[in-house]
Amino acid sequence: MCDISRPICMDGDIKFFKWEDAEGKHAFWHTSAHLLAEALQELYPKVQFGIGPAIENGFYYDIDTGGNPLTDADFAKIEKKMMELVQKNEEVVRADISKADALKFFGDKGQNLKCELINDLEDGHITTYTQGNFTDLCRGPHIPSTGAIKAIKVMSLAGAYWRGDETRPQLTRVYGISFPKKKMLDEYLVLLEEAKKRDHRKIGKEMELFAFSPNVGQGLPLWLPKGAALRNRLQDMLAKIQKRYGYQQVITPHIGNKMLYVTSGHYAKYGKDSFRPITTPEEGEEYMLKPMNCPHHCEIYKTSPRSYRDLPIRYAEFGTVYRYEQSGELHGLTRVRSFTQDDAHLFCTPDQLKQEFLGVMDIISFIFKVFGFNYEAQISLRSQARLHGQGRPGPPLAAGYHPGGLQPARALPARIYRCRQPEASSRDDPPRPLRLAGALCRCAARAHRRQAAAVVGSRPVRRASHQREVQRLCPPRG
Repeated sequence: MCDISRPICMDGDIKFFKWEDAEGKHAFWHTSAHLLAEALQELYPKVQFGIGPAIENGFYYDIDTGGNPLTDADFAKIEKKMMELVQKNEEVVRADISKADALKFFGDKGQNLKCELINDLEDGHITTYTQGNFTDLCRGPHIPSTGAIKAIKVMSLAGAYWRGDETRPQLTRVYGISFPKKKMLDEYLVLLEEAKKRDHRKIGKEMELFAFSPNVGQGLPLWLPKGAALRNRLQDMLAKIQKRYGYQQVITPHIGNKMLYVTSGHYAKYGKDSFRPITTPEEGEEYMLKPMNCPHHCEIYKTSPRSYRDLPIRYAEFGTVYRYEQSGELHGLTRVRSFTQDDAHLFCTPDQLKQEFLGVMDIISFIFKVFGFNYEAQISLRSQARLHGQGRPGPPLAAGYHPGGLQPARALPARIYRCRQPEASSRDDPPRPLRLAGALCRCAARAHRRQAAAVVGSRPVRRASHQREVQRLCPPRG
């Protein structure tokens, strides 16, 4: 995607994006982030600018206010300045710039954060965008001018460590949203007010389900009696469903030897997101709060010699794990430092893989339908270009149907299909995401008729029958 003002240098298909398109909103909000920065530059000349991207709903800009902190009382002043700039209908102009010139330009302005970003960029691939008196380091794209922005709202402030590093300075993150019509902003604000009434943090407090205590620690929820009863009932229901699908419940410790995660590879990948290792009086001995259950379940599998006749083996655990989320990222129960996973690991032969995969999809589809969720699932697969196991090439994902091989999506009877499969940039990248559309609920129907009968019998898959099944599996407690 590029700016509409960019020259067309080769043959190809052209698609124009409007506000109704996600790409159109992204460009609109990206330009709005620059407009916010332009207003802040005029109001606070000494401000330092970090980054200012478009996000799912609006935009933000990370700034260093130079010792003059912003408050909610400043929002009206910032919005007024932004609307004044909008009236000028400033053209947004892209320019290529050399690395040396970019460093000099932003260095002369005292924009040290921008200079740090430039130092990490490759010369010959650096661009700026200018509107009025504001120039920003940016790849774009943007809308042609600021005049299309008709309604603006500065939403909130938050703290954000520079480049996500807790050892670096904490910046002020200014959130905002904009629209091409004032009516759209009014409707959006009404929706936000309605959403606040349904905020799980508000409901949890009112219904006495859970609480947080600074004495216990940030991101560590306390389940109150009513919440614990609700959680236990849900857990009982899930355990009964898992049992009917052949899962065996296991329990593992809340801590594990650091070498367990080093051996499994988790420490190298996720060590920075975990709590620091716990030392013991034994020299060189370190333990970690369990960040994931995977290696523990592998150790359970290894406790006895296994034959292919024993497979598949399905382990399940309601395992509590711990991740060190930065304080600014914590949010109610949706972003915490301690949470319990309905986790499972399956051990099977290659020719059992497809059926096991479909079984997992059946469980997901059934449970989400019970609660009326519309959802989009996402899994990760290794690309053909990558090696896995002990350096051995894995079976190609696009291979034709044959026993023992990973099958292409079109070979799955549940009609699970690929929607987007980006190219891997290197063999060190994480497995590529494979997006499964929300239609997974519908397309697993045939598999349901074959396997989910163990849970719902032969009754049609309807909301009422699911509710009756939940009541039977998990009756109210006296």
